[in-house]
Amino acid sequence: MNRNRDKKGLVIVAVLWIVAILTVIATSVGQNSRLDTKVSAIRTEELRCRWACRAGIETAIGVLNEDLRESDSLTELWSDNDEDYNDISLERCWVSVKVIDESSKLNINTITRQQLLELPYMEEDIADAIIDWRDGDDTPSTGGVEGGFYENLPIGYKIRNGPFKTIRELLLVKGVTEELFYGEDTNFNGLLDYNEKDGDESPPNDDRDDVLDVGWIEYLTCYSYDRNVDAEGNQKVNINQANERQLQNSLGISRPQAQWIIQRRQNNNFDNIADLIDNGSSQQSQQSSQQSSQQSSQQSPQQNQQQSPQQSSQRGGPQSGPQSGQQGGSQGGSNQTEPIDLQTFYEIADKITVDSGNQTSGKVNINTASKGVLLALLGDSEANNDTAENITAYRAGLAEGMQSIAELMSAGLVDQNTFERIANNITTRSNVFTIRCSATADRAGASGTTLQTEVVVDRSESPYTTLYWYQGAGNL
Repeated sequence: MNRNRDKKGLVIVAVLWIVAILTVIATSVGQNSRLDTKVSAIRTEELRCRWACRAGIETAIGVLNEDLRESDSLTELWSDNDEDYNDISLERCWVSVKVIDESSKLNINTITRQQLLELPYMEEDIADAIIDWRDGDDTPSTGGVEGGFYENLPIGYKIRNGPFKTIRELLLVKGVTEELFYGEDTNFNGLLDYNEKDGDESPPNDDRDDVLDVGWIEYLTCYSYDRNVDAEGNQKVNINQANERQLQNSLGISRPQAQWIIQRRQNNNFDNIADLIDNGSSQQSQQSSQQSSQQSSQQSPQQNQQQSPQQSSQRGGPQSGPQSGQQGGSQGGSNQTEPIDLQTFYEIADKITVDSGNQTSGKVNINTASKGVLLALLGDSEANNDTAENITAYRAGLAEGMQSIAELMSAGLVDQNTFERIANNITTRSNVFTIRCSATADRAGASGTTLQTEVVVDRSESPYTTLYWYQGAGNL
């Protein structure tokens, strides 16, 4: 009997063990199944977000391709487009798009050391290290470092000793940290979110001052360039190379004015289109234009019509086209010259250049540049701070932005000396744009997986050229 009881007891114990093991197996299978379901759902959401971002990117590219190219400003559809860019519902995702003009920033490959030092939180050692990273020699500047420093790091790498290929390459330079580079706006939404004003409680680290500090990525680029074409897409005239006939026909100036340009460049080429302005003739032109306007108001319409072409040509301005110039030149002699007055300069400024080749790197679009970028160009001072504010206020009142860089002078925003200093660094048109797209999966009203896509495109060619592409959950 005892044996039977022992056998029954062993059977009961064995059955209990089997039940326990099966329970563990069932629980494990259930947990794995739930985990697989969640992973599958997340992957599905990620796939939807990926294609939603692609749709947002293509939408922005379509807007950029349809945009007119006479000038580019923040009032245009590629920038000011809340209806098509913000919180768009698409395939159970919420999509937001932001387009940034790369020409609204300073080009890290052409920026000067002084301009670097105008950036917030920039130090001299970091500025020197940036210059050393992009130059072609192995001689460190005063506070900079060259290849030996980077190669001897615990995880070493080679210095570029050439132009930056992407703007995030700046993170490899000595002294450049993610806090300096990205600032507090790590999600690039332009808003001061809770995690960006809570100190060290959650990343990123911030100073709790309720002010959004943007990083250097908002000031710097490595992609910007300007094509040497005017608002109509015609090749600009190089005033250092064009002959007399080209200057007359392309710019619509008189023959004496074309001869004056050629005479002025015989000793030294023009370094700046602003060198075309003759200080003496500018003042004389303004006085003569005032006198002529007073005289014309006293003359009858018949007397005005009888005025000779030679008199019209000598005054310059919009009336002095190629035909009037030829007449004035033939009557006044081949050696007669006429300086370029301010009014004429305003009219031809967008058609001329001193740059050779089809494009020039690093020019800043004055229609889209932030106040901080304008200050770096002008120099950080109280007077220049007022100038930067005046420029941003002036362009905000324009429907299509400034059409020519000379409008800075004609509108009284800068004086001639300031214009001469920055003329080679500014433009009114843009070619390269960064498109940032964020897609968040919609889980029945709750937020699911979020995916970010950043693309840099050059729209100057058709089809567009992709210069950079990143897709993921973070900045890097």
